Amino acid sequence: MIQKEQVFNHNQLATIVTLVQELWTELLKLWKLTLFKIGDSSVSFQSIIVFILSVILVIFLSRTLSNFLKNRLLIKVEMDEGNREAIAVIVRYLLVGLGIIIVLQSIGFNLGSLVVLAGGLGVGIGFGIQDLTTNFVSGLTLLLDRPVKVGDYVELDGLSGTVKAISIRSTIIKTGFS
Repeated sequence: MIQKEQVFNHNQLATIVTLVQELWTELLKLWKLTLFKIGDSSVSFQSIIVFILSVILVIFLSRTLSNFLKNRLLIKVEMDEGNREAIAVIVRYLLVGLGIIIVLQSIGFNLGSLVVLAGGLGVGIGFGIQDLTTNFVSGLTLLLDRPVKVGDYVELDGLSGTVKAISIRSTIIKTGFS
């Protein structure tokens, strides 16, 4: 009687193992299934997840490196806070841009197929976001030309405060109210 139960249990175990193997095989097929194509590049769940995780890693590494540069390395060179901030922000944006290009190419995405599309979208989007582009250029001007530096005291429209951070997109000013 004990032997029959053991045989029955082994048969059940073999069936469960077979079902798990089949499920795993189907999940792998789904994982690599082509969802759509862009040019010659196939896009699958796998490539999307790898892209997202890689971009998160690139952003984390660029932020870590620029913070190290700003808070550790450039202090030793006795550079003022404004210059440190400007260099760190420019390095961060360059690293993110370069990192995203490397990530796209490493997952098999052909950037050459996007040149015409990017050109057309660039013109259309350029007209649509002129204000944002103006702010971006103004941010670059503040970073490179440095008429205002981190730590400067500024006054604008009756409000005054100290510049805490300058980035390409925005400038943070700490007032007496914040």
